[in-house]
Amino acid sequence: MMKKIVIKEFIFLPIIFIIIFYIYLNCLFPAYKNNDSPEIAAATYTLGICHPPGYPFYIMFSKIFSLIPVGNISFRLNIFSSILAILILLFTYFILKNISIILFQTENKLYSIISIFILAFSYIFWNQAIETKGGIYHLNLLFLSIIIFLFIKILINFKMKYLYLLIYLYSLSLTNHWPSMIILFPVIFYIICLFKKDLKTKNLFYIFLFFITGLSVYSFLLIRDAILPIINFGDTVNIKDLFDFIARKPYAGEIIKFSVDILFKHFKVFIELFLQNYWFLWIFSIPGFYILFNKYKIIFFTFLYILFIVFLAVVVYNRTRLEIIWLIKIFLIPFQYIILIFISIGIFYILNKYKKFFFIILSLIILIHIKNNSILNNRAKDFLAYDLAFNIFNTLKENSYYFTEHDMYFFPILYEQTVNKKRNDIKLIPLTFLQFHWGREFIEKKYDYIISNLNFPNYYNEIIYQSLKKSDIIYRDFSSDLFDKILKINYITGYSGLLKTISNRKLSESSLIYKLYTYRGFYSKFAKTDENIELITRYMIFSALHAEKLLDNNRFEEAIQLYNFALLIPVEKLEYLIFYKLSICYNNLKNYDKELYYLNKCIQSKPDYLLAYERLGIYYYERGLKKEAKKHLENAIRYGSTNTRIIELYNNL
Repeated sequence: MMKKIVIKEFIFLPIIFIIIFYIYLNCLFPAYKNNDSPEIAAATYTLGICHPPGYPFYIMFSKIFSLIPVGNISFRLNIFSSILAILILLFTYFILKNISIILFQTENKLYSIISIFILAFSYIFWNQAIETKGGIYHLNLLFLSIIIFLFIKILINFKMKYLYLLIYLYSLSLTNHWPSMIILFPVIFYIICLFKKDLKTKNLFYIFLFFITGLSVYSFLLIRDAILPIINFGDTVNIKDLFDFIARKPYAGEIIKFSVDILFKHFKVFIELFLQNYWFLWIFSIPGFYILFNKYKIIFFTFLYILFIVFLAVVVYNRTRLEIIWLIKIFLIPFQYIILIFISIGIFYILNKYKKFFFIILSLIILIHIKNNSILNNRAKDFLAYDLAFNIFNTLKENSYYFTEHDMYFFPILYEQTVNKKRNDIKLIPLTFLQFHWGREFIEKKYDYIISNLNFPNYYNEIIYQSLKKSDIIYRDFSSDLFDKILKINYITGYSGLLKTISNRKLSESSLIYKLYTYRGFYSKFAKTDENIELITRYMIFSALHAEKLLDNNRFEEAIQLYNFALLIPVEKLEYLIFYKLSICYNNLKNYDKELYYLNKCIQSKPDYLLAYERLGIYYYERGLKKEAKKHLENAIRYGSTNTRIIELYNNL
């Protein structure tokens, strides 16, 4: 009888996982997502050292999958993320089956499968299963799921080999994304204490040995740094620098001060994810909490601790910049995973009592749950980050110098140069590297600069000076004003498509450069997701800034084209300002009907914009339309105009 059950399970489980994997494959990013994915992919391809803490275990493990001859390198690593997700689902199935036996003395295979589908197509789990960077978080979640599986096995039937394996896997997880796993150390310590009576001195020695063996993976950073890899985001050549790198000290300057406002916004994102991730299915976690508390308190309090510590670390302690606050959704994956277990227990309990009625309702909720999350997670046509790289390539002149500061720009270019060998004539200089001695040395060696003997901010001015001796133009991406403020020489700045320019002479950059760009996916639903909305907004900002430069240079027709292009981009914008600028363009072209049209559009968009009322008042006054002129001049004064001409015209009416 048991053999028949095993055979059935052996048949239906692979079928289920093949179906889920097939759906993931059809939703995968075709290249890379607009995040750290291109950098991670380039580091994997070259066995390099990516940003701190370096993720050495992921880099080595994923390198194997990057060799599979299917699609591009980034696509292969997207597949790797999906495979990790399937492995998590597999271990979750057996976790739920074991919990079912403990709590209900029966194997609820059907309910375990239902729970697997809920997890597989939950928003954040699915989201990270289809892109390269998500592989790092799913690798950690895989470690967590195996640790929970082993923990339950140990509780049911303690065996030393299970404990050794658990310790080794936990140690190994710390060489992937340790900030997500270090918070589980008390759980590991508790497990050891729980069975301390079974542990002898030699067992403790082996536990220590397995722990150190797992951590030894960090030696990868020492070895690779010594042989100068192509991708290297730090200095790990000695033990002190290695520890600083692993501890993420380079990010120390990015720590945000605690404030009630940041805490409130973190909590808001947490609630949004909690309600979105499983939709109404989270309600089943309530009876799940109750049942587990009553029937197995050790597991209950272990899970409760994980929930509490993840919430405390991510929502309360962590301080994420507001412009990327959505990132905490990813760090909350372990929290959502434990909630899934409680949801599953609740489903086991309720469906055992009211099978038919609740099964129908549950099936409908799950279908809606999958449909809702598929809208945001179908990224098979998301080329936004990929196209950004080639749009920048179309902007840069041959053998040009490109100073980059924003990862959104830097990582796709780095990937294309490193992996696909595209536009290696471009001198790609990350300005953020200049704050580190290893970064300055890297730039010196690669591009033949002399800057390491200087102090901040002198090396920035020096690098511009030396670059402009070799090229008549430097390109920069849109970034902070820090570097503009420390310039000691009055260079001429301008715009060229998506980039700023620095030069010794006035340049005439045409608006036609936007005709060279591709805009695939701008009006799709995935364009409105957290990570993509900023990217698309850049196109709007730069076209509007470029248009203003053209307006200042009396190139009104070109300015009109770019302002209209900016209006078409589906992001939030200050439309009233663009309408006002368009009215100025048409005034200079003596097209007064269009000028009037856009002035009226301006005040429709912002009813208190006094500059528009001033110009409307003058427009009607000069045409003898006193009633209209008085109305608009009166509004201009009401909204704070101190223009003497406006006051004089109003008094004359």
